[in-house]
Amino acid sequence: MFAAVMIGWGARPCSATNGDRALLLGVTVNGNPAGVVTDFVERGGRLFVRRSDLEAIGVTLGATGVRDRADTEMLPLDGWPSLSHRFDERSQTIDLAVPDTLLRPTRIRHAAGAMASDLPVESGWGAVLNYDLFGTSLGPRNFAQFLLDGRVFTPHGVAVTSILGRLGPSLYGDSITRLESNWVLWNPDSMLKARIGDVLGRGLSWTRPVRIGGVQIGTDFAARPDLVTFPTPTFAGSVAVPSSVDVLVNGVRLLTHDVQPGPFEVRQLPIVTGAGEVSVVTRDSTGQDVRRTLPIYASTAMLASGLSSFSAEVGVVRLSYGLLSDDYRAPAGSVTYRRGLFDHLTAEIHAEGTTGVGSGIDRRQRTGRVAMAGGGLIVAAPHLGALSLGLAGSASENGRNAALATVAAERISPGFSVSVSAQATTRGFADTAAAFGDPFPRVSIRGSVGWTIEGIGTFGMAYAGLWRDAAAVQAVGAGTFGHSTRPIGAATGFDVLSLLPAQRVSVLSASFSRPVLGEWAYLYVNAFRDFGGSTGVMAGISISIGPRATVGASASAGRGQTYAAVQASQGVVEVGDLGWQAQAARGDLERQFGLTEYKSPWGRVTTGVDRTGRQTAVRAGVQGALAFVGGNIFAANTLRDSFAVVDTGGEKGVGVLHENRLIGRTDGSGQALVPNLRSFEANRLAIDPSDVPIDADALVTSRLVRPRDRSGVMVRFPVTRSRGALLRLVDATGMPLPVGATVSLQGHGAEGGMAAGAPVGFGGEAYLTALTPWNRIEVTLPDGARCFAEFGFAERKGELPVIGAVPCRAAAGTSP
Repeated sequence: MFAAVMIGWGARPCSATNGDRALLLGVTVNGNPAGVVTDFVERGGRLFVRRSDLEAIGVTLGATGVRDRADTEMLPLDGWPSLSHRFDERSQTIDLAVPDTLLRPTRIRHAAGAMASDLPVESGWGAVLNYDLFGTSLGPRNFAQFLLDGRVFTPHGVAVTSILGRLGPSLYGDSITRLESNWVLWNPDSMLKARIGDVLGRGLSWTRPVRIGGVQIGTDFAARPDLVTFPTPTFAGSVAVPSSVDVLVNGVRLLTHDVQPGPFEVRQLPIVTGAGEVSVVTRDSTGQDVRRTLPIYASTAMLASGLSSFSAEVGVVRLSYGLLSDDYRAPAGSVTYRRGLFDHLTAEIHAEGTTGVGSGIDRRQRTGRVAMAGGGLIVAAPHLGALSLGLAGSASENGRNAALATVAAERISPGFSVSVSAQATTRGFADTAAAFGDPFPRVSIRGSVGWTIEGIGTFGMAYAGLWRDAAAVQAVGAGTFGHSTRPIGAATGFDVLSLLPAQRVSVLSASFSRPVLGEWAYLYVNAFRDFGGSTGVMAGISISIGPRATVGASASAGRGQTYAAVQASQGVVEVGDLGWQAQAARGDLERQFGLTEYKSPWGRVTTGVDRTGRQTAVRAGVQGALAFVGGNIFAANTLRDSFAVVDTGGEKGVGVLHENRLIGRTDGSGQALVPNLRSFEANRLAIDPSDVPIDADALVTSRLVRPRDRSGVMVRFPVTRSRGALLRLVDATGMPLPVGATVSLQGHGAEGGMAAGAPVGFGGEAYLTALTPWNRIEVTLPDGARCFAEFGFAERKGELPVIGAVPCRAAAGTSP
C-alpha cells in the first residue's frame, strides 16, 4: 500500500489548499476493489474528489449543476444523497456505496461487430476493367456479345462506366450501348453516399423507382457493416459479485462475457430476422445460474429507435436502358425519409414528381406534370410479426387526383412463415413511372405461406394477383429504319403512342420438398394454376455425388406441353477447378446441352454445345478482369468488390493468406492480388512466415484492412535481407567462447542492425545481422574482460552463412 501511495503521489500533485488535507486512498466500490489509488481532499471534515477520478472507476454523477472546470474543482462526496462512503484512515482506503443508477454499465457487444468501425477506411489509386466476352456459332451465322465494366478508384471516390456490345445478325444489327456512368462518393463516418451520373432512385416497398441522369445523395448503411440497423433487444441487469454472462439466440450460445459487480447491458446482437427468443444467463462464482428469456421479432424493414435514413434524387428521367445510350427525357425528382420512432415503430415518407413530356404523334396529348406523396408506419410485435400500412395521393396536370392504400403483414419463424400484402388505388393514380409509359396497377395482391413438418418435409403456397386498367402510353417503337441501331421513336424524333390492354393476372402455386437418401438428395414437386386458363406441374430429384457435383432428373407438364430431362453438373468454386454441365431432354421440346468451365488465376473460360431440335449452336466465352494498381497490371477473375495487392518488397514465392486461407503466392515482382475483399469490413491479410527466406526478416506478417467500396488497397509486408550470419568464436587456445558473452559490431556495420549485444550461445555461436564485406566486433566476456575479432562476409541469397572459427584476441593489456 505504501508503494502504491508513493507511485500515485509522484504521478500527480493533489490540488489541496492551505488548511486542507490531501489524501491518496485505495478505492473499493460496493466492497469490490477498484484497483486504483485516487486523490481526495479532506476539508472541514468533508471529503472532496474530482469528477474525472470518479468516472475513471465507473461512477457517473450525471448533471450536478457544478462544472469541474479544467479538472481542478473538487466535488463533495456527500453532495449526492444516494452515494455514501466509509473512510478507513488506518488502512488509507475508502469504500464507496454506489447505487446501480450511478454506475456506468458494462456494455457487452458481439466482438465481430465492434472491430470494423475501429479501423480506418483505405483506398489506393488505380483502375479495373471487368470483361465478359461470349460468342455463338449457329450454322452459317455467327453472333458475339461483350460486356465491359470499367472503374477508376481513388481515396476520394469511384468512377464507373459500363457498355454492352452486340456483333452479328440481330434485331438492331451491330451496336454498342452505354449502360451507365457515374461517380460515387462515400463518407463512412456519417454513412452518406453520393452518386453523380446515372442513378436508380430509391423508395419504399410500395414505390417504383426510375432511372435518372442526375444526382443522388442519401444514407447507406453498407459503410457500417458492424451496425445492426433494425431493432434488437437490449438486456440490462446487475450482478453483486464477479460473474459471467452467456447470451443465447434460439438456444444457440452467441457470446460469453465476464462482468464486474454492477450493472451491465447487452446491445447490438447479430440475431436472425424473424421470430425467436433471446436468453441471458448470468453465472456467479458459486455456479448459480439466473436465466431471463424474451421473445423477439426482428425485421430488416424496420429501423432501430433513433436511427434514420434518407435518399434524395434529382435529374432527368432515362428510358430505354440497355437499348439506347442517351435516351434522357424530362426532369424528375424524389425524396425518401425513414426513422425509427421506437424499437417497435418505424415511420417512412416519400415524395416524387416530374414535369412530364409531350406524348405520341399528337403533341397536344400530354402525360403532363405528376406529383405523388405518401407515408406509412411499420409496427413489430414480438409475439405476432410485422405490420406495415401506407397511404399516398397523386395529382396530375389533367386535373385528376387519386389515392393509394397499402397494407402488408408477415411472420417469419423457423417452422412456419406467412406473409400477405395488398395494394389498391383509385382510377388515375400516377407516379413518375406512370408518366413515362408504365401505368400503376389498380389492385395488387400477394401472399405466401410456408411450413415445415419434421419427418415429412417443407410445404409452401403462394398467390399473386394483378389488375391493371387499359391505358394509352408512350412506348418505344418495335422496329428499325434500315440499319439504324435506334428504335423508331428515337430515330424519327417523336414518341410512339401505344395502347396497353387491361390486365387481369391471377396465379396460385404450391411446392413440396423433402430430403431423402439420408439428406444426400432432395425430392421436390411444384405446381401452379393460372386462372387465365393454364395449369402446370413439375417434379424432380437432385442428388449430391460429391462436394461440388450433383445429378438429377425432372419432368413437367403444363400449357399443353410435356417435358422430361436428366442433368448433371459440377460447380466451379476455387481457382484451378474444372466444372461441367450436361442435360438431355425429351418431349415437346428436345434438347441436348453440354458445357465445360475452367477457373484459372486470370479468368474463367467456358465452352459448350447446345442442340435444340435440329439446330446446333457452339458457344465459347471468357470472363475476367484487368487491374491497374501501383504501376503494375494484374490479370484476375472478375473483380466486383474490393481487392488488395500484397507487396513483399520483391520477395517472390511467399504465400499470401486471406482470413487464414491460402490465396496464392507472390510473383516475380513480389506482389500478389487478393480478390473478394468485403468493402468497409475488416479483412485479415497475412503472409506465410515459413516462406520468408532464412536470411531475411519480415517484421509484420499480418494486418487488418478495411477497403472502400469497389476499391483496391496496397498492403505492404516488407521482407528485408538481414545480411546475417552464424559466427563461431574461439579464444586464443581455440576453445569456444563461453555462454553468456555478448557481441557488438563496431563501425558502420552496426547501423540499423540487430547485433548490438548479441548473445553468445553454446559452441561459441552468435547470430549477427547487418554485416558488411569486412567487419570488426567487440566481445564482452561474462567476467567483464573484452576481446576483438575481424572477419569477412559474403551474402548468399537464401542461405545463412556459417563463419568460423574466428579467433577473438584480447586488447593490449587485457586477457580474454
